[in-house]
Amino acid sequence: CDQPKVRVNWFSLTNQQRRSWQRAFMNLSRKPGCYWNVYNTRLDDFVLAHITQGKRIHFTSSFLPWHALFVDLFYDEMAKAGYDGPAVYYDWTHDA
Repeated sequence: CDQPKVRVNWFSLTNQQRRSWQRAFMNLSRKPGCYWNVYNTRLDDFVLAHITQGKRIHFTSSFLPWHALFVDLFYDEMAKAGYDGPAVYYDWTHDA
């Protein structure tokens, strides 16, 4: 892998990037989901996957590759929803 993806701290984003992320996130909350429930959204799909698979995957040797794929899939959907910035993480110590 000669060009690994790098996640950046939310606080390092410009205001324009933050607004773009927020718009894409809201777009995911309006986009129809893939599961059987007609009321769910694409964002709900990610929440449901994390809840159902998270119980099985945490504390296993497969956790890190699973989580990396999960984050990649999430940001692929964010790009489809209009976000063109980097993947972000939230440094909770910033507000602690």
